[in-house]
Amino acid sequence: MFSILQAAETTTKATTKAAGWQATLMNLLPLILIFVIFYFLLIRPQRKRQQSQANMIANIKSGDAVILNSGIKGKVTNIKETVFVIEIANNTEIEVIKSHIAQVEK
Repeated sequence: MFSILQAAETTTKATTKAAGWQATLMNLLPLILIFVIFYFLLIRPQRKRQQSQANMIANIKSGDAVILNSGIKGKVTNIKETVFVIEIANNTEIEVIKSHIAQVEK
């Protein structure tokens, strides 16, 4: 009689452990789903945008017409390590940090 009760108790504990694991998984599933949604809606597009911006800046050469984030248009006259020298008018040049280039005009 004792062994039957002991076997039933062991089976109950195993079932409870399995149910506990499933409950934990079901509680984590919404968090995982939210992370996946954030990744595809926010993180991935931002990384693509940053990568295309970096490629655009890397391909700028002297003579290219550019538009700055501030809306100023100019022509690249010199490229330094961290800045571009841009001519915005006759004999008027400014140094602009590379990351402040919004786009290259074709």
